[in-house]
Amino acid sequence: DLSFCDLSRVKILKFRDGSKVNLLHAENIPEDLDVSNCDEVDLSECDLSNVKKLMFKEGGKFNLIKAYGLPCDLDVSNCDEVDLSECDLSRITNLKFGEGSKVVLYKAKNLLEDLDVSMCDKVNLSFCDLSSVKELKFKEGAEVVLSSAKNLPKYLDLSMCDEVDLSFCDLTDFSNYKIKEGGNISLSSAKKLPEYLDLSMCDEVDLSFCDLREVKEIKFREGAKVDFKWTENLPQSLDLSMCSNVNMNTCDLCGVAEIKVKSEKQLSQVSAGSSNFTGKYVYIEVENRVLPAKGSMEI
Repeated sequence: DLSFCDLSRVKILKFRDGSKVNLLHAENIPEDLDVSNCDEVDLSECDLSNVKKLMFKEGGKFNLIKAYGLPCDLDVSNCDEVDLSECDLSRITNLKFGEGSKVVLYKAKNLLEDLDVSMCDKVNLSFCDLSSVKELKFKEGAEVVLSSAKNLPKYLDLSMCDEVDLSFCDLTDFSNYKIKEGGNISLSSAKKLPEYLDLSMCDEVDLSFCDLREVKEIKFREGAKVDFKWTENLPQSLDLSMCSNVNMNTCDLCGVAEIKVKSEKQLSQVSAGSSNFTGKYVYIEVENRVLPAKGSMEI
């Protein structure tokens, strides 16, 4: 542990094979810094502008949160895990990640125009401003977090991602996005969703904490699992008959005139925990039999 140390008297700094090293906020990092033997290295908040060459160990885990003075050519393709959270990437012209790696770019600034994360299993771009990114590539089967990201590309291709988190995002252009068939998506607390919200390609959908006042129709996939927890202003007509599981706990159903369900089991799911429903249930499996809402006098 060399965190917060002043290394101005150190000329060469090397570590033994398999080391775990903490250099958090260390000052005056020497030019000859060799961390190529280290399994884990924390260089958070370090000034790396004087380091001659930054080389990492195959399969290592490296934390560069708020590090600055990063080299123009940053090759972390050896690393299993890399955290570049809150880094300014404006100096970097070439950035290479490793096959199957986990990469965190939380709140990173000045992202590259061509941000290639197509080799990464997991990518976290939450709270990033993507206005500078012209091309964004993901790996087949990737898990991608874009929570609270700003200025998402108008035509965002997520068709290879198994799991996508778009929570808290402005989804004005969501109709232009490509979503993977059978993927899982979180739209929790998302804003500016389109009038026609087609989620028919998703196995699991999280619409919790959403205000859906602009949405007129939602389409789900056969067998989908859907979460409406704490959601409000749902469409007047809501078809849940194709869903395998629905969570409407603390969901406000005020203004919903009709809910289509497929079975008594699903009806109990939908009615459990929700509030302010004065419309009707349409039980589609029995010749469109109409069921009154709980507490209603309709027969």
